[in-house]
Amino acid sequence: VLGILKVGDIPDAAAALAPRPLLLEGLVNGRNIRLEEDEVKRAFGPAEEAYRSARAASRLAIHSEPGNVTGWLAAELK
Repeated sequence: VLGILKVGDIPDAAAALAPRPLLLEGLVNGRNIRLEEDEVKRAFGPAEEAYRSARAASRLAIHSEPGNVTGWLAAELK
């Protein structure tokens, strides 16, 4: 159904994962257009708050641009 998941699905799932390590990067909207940094911060505010509440803010990494997934994973596995 077009538009059914406009608000809350991915950010809510991310918040529920706290305090587990989570990397989100290269995020796009439903039209495959890269989200701007302010859009990402606004959408994932609840997830950031959940990680802060769980005293695991450093375990959540959100980047608007793609990065080094293998480096992040290696650091988390140490």
